[in-house]
Amino acid sequence: MVTEPVTPPQAKLINRSSVDDMYKLIYADLQFSTSVLSRTRFVSTSTELGRPTLWASEALLAKVYLTRGDKTSAIPLLGDIILNSGHTLLTYYAD
Repeated sequence: MVTEPVTPPQAKLINRSSVDDMYKLIYADLQFSTSVLSRTRFVSTSTELGRPTLWASEALLAKVYLTRGDKTSAIPLLGDIILNSGHTLLTYYAD
């Protein structure tokens, strides 16, 4: 696991990290991003389109939880996205 810039010779000396250590880093990064990103609801005319939001971070964190089989941690995040993000499904499938 590399968390800071390294030179090619330094990179050759770094051993592999465990899967659990990698997921700890992923969890920490996503939990940090959910604490600092904007809670601005989605509006299609927003000047902020394309910028990361709390909702994107929560969705990715929920996906990681589901990948690891942790449904109980994913459900509150997904519920928050559905209720508060402003994103909706289209009424007609063809759209």
